[in-house]
Amino acid sequence: MIFWLAYMLLCIIAAYIGKDTRLGFWGVLVAGVFLTPVISLAIVVLFGRSSSPTAK
Repeated sequence: MIFWLAYMLLCIIAAYIGKDTRLGFWGVLVAGVFLTPVISLAIVVLFGRSSSPTAK
């Protein structure tokens, strides 16, 4: 049980880091769940930041 909670926490952290990429929060989260959080972080690095400006 602790393993799954830690795994999901890592997936959510990776998704939060990748929220401004082209994949967005949900895309990185799905990648993290189906692949691994480490691979999803690599995807975040490969995709980079989104070129569209966001209103803050």
